[in-house]
Parts: sequence; structure tokens; C-alpha cells
Amino acid sequence: MEELVVSVIQKVKDVLNIKEELSSEDLYDRLHDYRSTLHPDKFLSEDQKKVAEEKFKNLSLLLKELHNHIEFEILNKKPSELIPYKKEIELINTKQIAVNYEEKIQGLEKNIDQKDAEIKRLKKELKSIRSNKVDEKTQELIKHYQPSKGNLVKLGVAFALTLAIGVISRIDQIAKYLAKYSPVPAEFLNTAIFIIIVLIPFLFLKSYFEKQRVEFLAKKIRTPKFIQDFSYSVTSDSFTELDVYNFLFRKLVPRNPMIRFLYSKIFILYSEPTIDSLKDIFISNLYNKQFIYISSTKMLDRMFKIHNYSSIFQSDDDEELGF
Repeated sequence: MEELVVSVIQKVKDVLNIKEELSSEDLYDRLHDYRSTLHPDKFLSEDQKKVAEEKFKNLSLLLKELHNHIEFEILNKKPSELIPYKKEIELINTKQIAVNYEEKIQGLEKNIDQKDAEIKRLKKELKSIRSNKVDEKTQELIKHYQPSKGNLVKLGVAFALTLAIGVISRIDQIAKYLAKYSPVPAEFLNTAIFIIIVLIPFLFLKSYFEKQRVEFLAKKIRTPKFIQDFSYSVTSDSFTELDVYNFLFRKLVPRNPMIRFLYSKIFILYSEPTIDSLKDIFISNLYNKQFIYISSTKMLDRMFKIHNYSSIFQSDDDEELGF
């Protein structure tokens, strides 16, 4: 045990570069003061901080060893011998308690840093997942309007063959030829062939236009300007899916009756399923940007709340909306 005591005392003296003989209490005070000069928070550069952290940690361990040694000395002294050192011993115990709390705080701070890093990683991953989800919904809607490759090939081949026949021969000649074998009256054949020649490219162009238009709408509803228009349209800090549906219907569906009829009946662009899919994309995008959060569910209609609703009306700047 005596060798261990000598070892602790000598280690402290070596660290402090002390030759003279001092009491354990004096050595503790000097070691404690020296340790304070190497606190990592006193250094600015990261390299210096790392070096200081390592030294600070080693000095804390050595300080703890020396405190244990002092406690051992106290146990081996008579009560009458401790009276002159009572205040000094109390001060040392108080300092050691502070050192122990510092170690606990450093451990907690390190744990907090690790948790913060993990939270940042998870937020980044969640943002990526949300973004992918919005893209998936957009692609699903576009895919709904996009004709399959098989249909495109069939339309293309039929159109090419019909066009070739029309170029090589006149329509009336084709009708006379087909009239020999067709149960359909000859007067209807010219009309039928003409309709086929016109209808096939129209169907092809219709499918292409629907796909391009839906893709444009899916991108439009994700722009900051469109989202800002929606934020100004709500009358409180909460809204429902039905509110979003009605807003999209008002903003996207043309007001002109003729154009609305053309888009909704011929091109089938503003049907209820299409608006509903655009609604899902719009809400997913708002949630992904952390502009809203789910508040509650009422029947089959979800209710959402807007983060920092009051700040929306303080500035027209998109950046203040968090985009």
C-alpha cells in the first residue's frame, strides 16, 4: 500500500514538476489549479481542444486518485490530528464533488452531441424518404395518364399502315375494294376510313398531351408561389384535406366553360381522381417541407396545422416561409 501511495504522490509531483515535499492537501490544490488551466473551453482551435481534452481527462483521473489517497490518510489519523485540517479537508471534498459533477456533465454533453448527430442523420434520412414519397406519388399520377409501350406501338403501327394506304391509294378506291368483301354499305366505308385516319393520331396526341399536362400540374403545385397562395387562402392555422381539394379545384380547373369541358370531358384532366391525386402530392410536399403537421382525423378527413402560422403574413418573402 505504501508503494501505491508513493506512486500517486510521485505522479502528481512529476506532473506539476515539483521537487519539494508538500502535503497531500497542498498537492491536491495545486493539481486542481493546474487542471483548471487546461480546460478545453479555454482553447479556440480544434487541435488544441483535442489535446486539452485528453490532458484534462488524465488530470481528472489523477485528481481522483489523490483524493482517494487523502481519504485514506484521514482514516488513519486520530480525530485530534484532523482538527487543524478540518476546513482544508472540507474544501478539498467540495472541489472533488465539483470535479465529479464536471465529469458527469462532460459525459452527458458528449451523449447529447451523439444524440444530436443521430437526430440530424435521421432528419436527413426522413427528408429524403418524404421527398422520394412525393416523387413516387407524382410518378404514379403521370403513369396513370401515360399510355403503355404496347399501346403506343399498336397506335404507331396502325397509324403508319393507315397513312401508307391512304398515300398509296385514294380513300374511295380503298372503299370500293373493301366493299366487295365487307357487309358494311359502300357509302359508309369512305367515312369509316377517314375517321380511322383522323382518330388514331388524335388518340396518340391526346395521350401525349394528357401526360405532359399532368406532369406540369404536378410540378406547379410544388412551387413556393403556389404554396404561398394556399397559405393566404386558409383562414386559420388549420385545414382539412377537403380544403386542399377545393383549393386545387379552384386554382387548376379553367373557369371558361368551353375549356373546362374540353379538359375534363375530352382530355379527362380534371376528373375527381386526378384532383385527389394532386391533393396527395400537394399535402405530402407541405409535410416534407415541415410546413404542416397532422393535427387530428375527423371521420375520413385528416386535419393539418400550419407551423408558425402568424409569421406567414409578416413577409411575402418565400424564404420566411421556410422554402
